[in-house]
This record gives sequence, C-alpha cells and structure tokens, in this order.
Amino acid sequence: RYFFQMRKPDGHLVFDLDLALDQSDKNPVYKVQYAHARMCSIFKKAGMERSSVGTEGVDLSVFTTEAERELIKALLRFPDLVSNAARLRAPHLICDYLEQTAGAVNSWYHAGNPSRNPELAVLVEDDRLRNARLALARSVQTVLRNGLAILGILAPEQMARADEE
Repeated sequence: RYFFQMRKPDGHLVFDLDLALDQSDKNPVYKVQYAHARMCSIFKKAGMERSSVGTEGVDLSVFTTEAERELIKALLRFPDLVSNAARLRAPHLICDYLEQTAGAVNSWYHAGNPSRNPELAVLVEDDRLRNARLALARSVQTVLRNGLAILGILAPEQMARADEE
C-alpha cells in the first residue's frame, strides 16, 4: 500500500518486490515503521507508558543539538502538510514527509546512543532534559503513528531488523 501511495498519481510506478521485502532503511515504509518502534522502545526502557509523558509546559530551551531542533521543526510542519496533501489529493507528500522525519529521528536516536554520547541520550539524569526528550519522543511517535494511519499502514510498537536476528 505504501509503495503505491509514495508516487505522484501521474507518475510511473515501478514496484520493486525485493525492496518491499527488505528489512532495512532502504525500504521506505520499513524505515518509518522502525523509527516509530524505536520511539516506543524508549518508553519501554524508561519503564513508563507513553501516555504518562506530558508535552505541555516542556522547556524547549534545554534542547542543545541541531538534531533536536530539526526534529522539532519537522514535527511542526505535520498539520499543514496533512491539510495540503488532502487538499491536493497527494498522499505521496505524506510519504515523503514521513521518510524525511524518520531520517531525522534516526539521526537523533543515533546521536543519543548512551555508549557513545551519554549526555545526548534521552534517559539522562537531568529531569528537565529527560522530560523534554521524552516529550519529543512522544511527539515523534504520535506524528509517525498518525501519518502511517492516514496512509492505512500499521505502526508497530516493536520490530526486529534483519541484521539483528
């Protein structure tokens, strides 16, 4: 379904079955679903429900990295993008957005790898920063889930990569 919607209606469709079955970032729908599952894993590691993390009153000034700022900018574009895609009857705009956002999510997630950059991890000691990063993860998860739902695609909470098996 995703592969049919990611092309302009007047564009040519070349369906690559191998790509559709690939469990890596080369597969665009897998990339988006995996980014969603990663956000779910943050809450699992924290031992909390996503719904317990509030987004109101979060101090955005604690975000210090370009990856965080770019992700926030991407999230802010979502409502207008959905309206525009609906008005133009252009679901490919949502696909493009989700793929770009998933790329930004992956950059943010990798930058915050606790073994390489513990100060950039989501689950840090500083309460304000941890709460802000958890709120960002919740917002990302919500946007990815909603974007996939608009396209009629599932947003799994857990996934395995082919290279992890």
